[in-house]
Parts: sequence; C-alpha cells; structure tokens
Amino acid sequence: MCCQVKRRRSRQVTLWAFCDVNYTEDLQDRKSTSGYAFMLVGGPIAWKSKKQGSITLSTTEAEYYVLGITCQEAMWTKQLCRELKMAFDKPINMYTDNMGAVPYQTTLSFTTGQST
Repeated sequence: MCCQVKRRRSRQVTLWAFCDVNYTEDLQDRKSTSGYAFMLVGGPIAWKSKKQGSITLSTTEAEYYVLGITCQEAMWTKQLCRELKMAFDKPINMYTDNMGAVPYQTTLSFTTGQST
C-alpha cells in the first residue's frame, strides 16, 4: 500500500447559524428578502439569500419565516455532519436580530422536538 490515511480522534464541532430578513424592501411586490449563513469550524459552509414567497405583515412574521427555513437547513446540515462521522452532540447556535421573533425561537427545542 502506497498511501495510508490516519484519522484523528473526532472532536466536537459546533454549528453556528445566522439569519436575517430585509422587510419589504421591494416596493413593487412588498415581499421581503431573507437569508442565512452557516459557519462550521471557523468558515462558511452554506448560505442563501432569496425573496420570500409570500407577503408578511410584520418584521416579526418575516423573521420567524426565515427562522423556519434556517431550522430546516440546520437539521439537514447536522445530519450531513453525522454521516461524515463528525462528533455533533451540541445544540445548534442560531442568531437573529429581531426581538419579536426571539421568544418563538427559544420556546422550542429543535434538538429534541419538544417544548421547553
């Protein structure tokens, strides 16, 4: 055998998610633009920016919409990390800047699927 791959012991990795929304910037259709970014081991691994499919009536509703999309992507990314044999037992750190949406984010535990 000419090559040998040595694996280090697995270290805990932490996934960081950041999401934000630009509420009704487009004056033509009043739809918000939302986006998210995921950081893993100090670098970005996934990001997306897209106009929302529906018109929201408040910044809280628009931010909660993007939180839902970010949670879906976080669960997919977490599963991918597990399949790549990365030790992933810590909760996902999610950040948003809308104080109206924060209570909705903190009332559910997305790691267990149960209310806290």
